[in-house]
Amino acid sequence: MKKLILKTVILALTLTLVSCGDPSEQNVDSGNADTAGKIESVSTEDSTDTADTTDAPDEIPGCTVLTLEGGITVTVGGTDEILAQLGEPVSYMEAPSCVHEGYDKVYTFEGFCITTSPNADKTQYIAELSLISDTAAFEGGLTIGSTVSEVEDIFGTEFTEEFGVRKYILPGATASVIVDGDIVGGITVSAVK
Repeated sequence: MKKLILKTVILALTLTLVSCGDPSEQNVDSGNADTAGKIESVSTEDSTDTADTTDAPDEIPGCTVLTLEGGITVTVGGTDEILAQLGEPVSYMEAPSCVHEGYDKVYTFEGFCITTSPNADKTQYIAELSLISDTAAFEGGLTIGSTVSEVEDIFGTEFTEEFGVRKYILPGATASVIVDGDIVGGITVSAVK
């Protein structure tokens, strides 16, 4: 079952890259071999109280910030500067962007992918973070194979659902969760630009 889900997610990522002759924006931030792709916390609300941020990274308004094991933070919708700290990806691909001059790039690490896309000024931003196996997880253990109640603990209970995909609106991003019955089959956090 997990292999089928992984193949489905990889197919979806590939189709995204070749749509309109160019790949969609996608970037997966993962840690180097020492980070193992574990996401320790998810911050989806603007934080003004610094006394209560011990487990959550500082927020960039309009972005969703994720923290990886080892203290690496990934800002979906933010710059791609974090990629330099993540080490060599397991695989990499790029294709001309449909939106701006430049390339959409997909970096695959163990358990997750990061997709970057070009801005109008030709800089790259993190367009997507996707979990592709249960070796990467959000804080609290949310991963592929988790239950719907575990999804609601992280993303809340407000969502729209179509064809087995739940969409949760986050600050500057959308979380898409593939659900089969009560089990999570895939999770992607995409920037809203």
